[in-house]
Amino acid sequence: MRTNWSAHILMLTTFLNLSIPTLANDSSGIDLPAGGLKLIKSEQIAMMEENLYLSLDEVRVDCVFENLSQTDITTTVVFPLPDVELKDFNPENDSEIGSNALLFNDFKLRVDGSSVAYRTETKANYKGKDVTSELQKWNISATGSNFLRHLQPYGVSEAARADLRRQGLLDENLWPQWSLRASYYWTQTFPVHHRLMVQHRYSPMVASSVAFPNEDPSPIDKTLSTYCTSGAALTSMAKLENRKWSYFEAEYGYILKTGANWAGPIRSFDVTIPISNDVHVFTCFKPLRDDGKGNLKGHLDNFVPKEDISLLSLSFLKPVNSQ
Repeated sequence: MRTNWSAHILMLTTFLNLSIPTLANDSSGIDLPAGGLKLIKSEQIAMMEENLYLSLDEVRVDCVFENLSQTDITTTVVFPLPDVELKDFNPENDSEIGSNALLFNDFKLRVDGSSVAYRTETKANYKGKDVTSELQKWNISATGSNFLRHLQPYGVSEAARADLRRQGLLDENLWPQWSLRASYYWTQTFPVHHRLMVQHRYSPMVASSVAFPNEDPSPIDKTLSTYCTSGAALTSMAKLENRKWSYFEAEYGYILKTGANWAGPIRSFDVTIPISNDVHVFTCFKPLRDDGKGNLKGHLDNFVPKEDISLLSLSFLKPVNSQ
């Protein structure tokens, strides 16, 4: 049974404190109001440092940029978020939707220690096509707020429902089938010969599920096929599974590939992910190592990101009457 949760309302202390992929590296971009934000590559601004902290409660991103040219550069900086599949929200559970879950309104941005204003762009995508205009003509937000609030399509006419169902944007229960794409963006000046610190703080959206004994597929099968794992950790997990315990699982991560849009490699990259003894964590991101102090950590020099970080957290639930 899979559900999506906003980190504003989810407090699962038995989980590894991590987030579903709702995160991304900054990228340079341009503002095109008619077509939305388009990411471009900067040949003159380098990311000298990135320090990333991922937890279920908070995402912290600290980046240091340097203008390599001989003049100040003013450009639009974009922080894109991965797609949010609205169909994965549980229409029978209003508590998980939360008024802030899809509003992206707790993002905090600081540049050289000072707060900076930003804007948010939201787009609707369905089967690879931008369908924002199809929703806008019926005064429906890309966030699906007309449908996600109170589980009823208030203010949506019968004609709109019929049109959106015909296009596949609503299912037979009038539930959104499009994915939400959101980006934060702001205008930034990069002074010449100055290292600029850009910091982000926000609560991520989180997806979680609870699985019960004998469900298919097994979490072990999923781990083997997706998260590049073998060895003692899987053996230990198999013993727990054989006890027929149910488990929590969370898939989460961070988009790194947009970090390649800056000039050259990321000179110094660090990532910290808090963990606990009560969970199994699996990933194909090889630089991550357990530091023995309750964290997965990774460090890379001259890092050219070609893949994103994807992780799986599994936490088995011991039955009350289990010995």
